[in-house]
Amino acid sequence: MHGLLTEEDIPYRRVSARVVYTVGGIERRADVRLLTPKGKRADQMPVIWYDPADPARVTGFGPGATLPFFGLSAVMALLAYCWST
Repeated sequence: MHGLLTEEDIPYRRVSARVVYTVGGIERRADVRLLTPKGKRADQMPVIWYDPADPARVTGFGPGATLPFFGLSAVMALLAYCWST
């Protein structure tokens, strides 16, 4: 009604998943949050990302989730540069 997005407008939902992964021969377990299309089940083998310095730190959101942020930062830096000249 006001042009604002509602939860029904977003085609994805967050789900929690318990994953089991092996790093350096040690099996680890963790609960991660994943994005999945609404109306579908979470992937049976999701891609997870872990910190090599601390394999217990694991997430379901990899570097792709930060790309829009870097793109926006680049546009803002370019605008600031152009504005100052």
